[in-house]
Amino acid sequence: MQIYYLVGMPSSGKSTVGRELAQQLQLPFEDLDAWIERAEGRTIPEVFRDSGESYFREVEARVLREATHAASRQVIATGGGAPIFHDNMDFMNAHGVTVFLNVGVEELGRRLQATNVADRPLVQALEQGDFLTALAEKQKKRLPYYRQARVQVYDDALALPKLLEALREGGFLRN
Repeated sequence: MQIYYLVGMPSSGKSTVGRELAQQLQLPFEDLDAWIERAEGRTIPEVFRDSGESYFREVEARVLREATHAASRQVIATGGGAPIFHDNMDFMNAHGVTVFLNVGVEELGRRLQATNVADRPLVQALEQGDFLTALAEKQKKRLPYYRQARVQVYDDALALPKLLEALREGGFLRN
């Protein structure tokens, strides 16, 4: 079994680099948020708005387990908060290789402000006050979970070669 779970803050590159990694390793790719939207028949913002964050986190934990058991070899991009709730980080570490994509707060802020914030409910909540300060606080709270990842890549301009190098150095790349 070789499952690669990509974890990190919103806009850290989990989906983008995850697709590239899956293609390079010739593995299926799953985006956990897309799986949740299929399972719920509605968008992530609709789930947050209509059912609340607590419900969303329960669905996220269930879907993470479904995705994990769907294929023994794959790349899964998680949502930014997935490692924090319902022992998800322990679950991922027990079932595969967790990779923390660590991007600096200023770069995250730049990327997030260039996206459609309406698609990111927890980012909308940061809009009040100083965005970068609020983002830094959120990252600070999540770092203890992210740092439990078996592989950690620190790079604002994260590219696939850097990720592959980190996986090889950690002995987590089988081909």
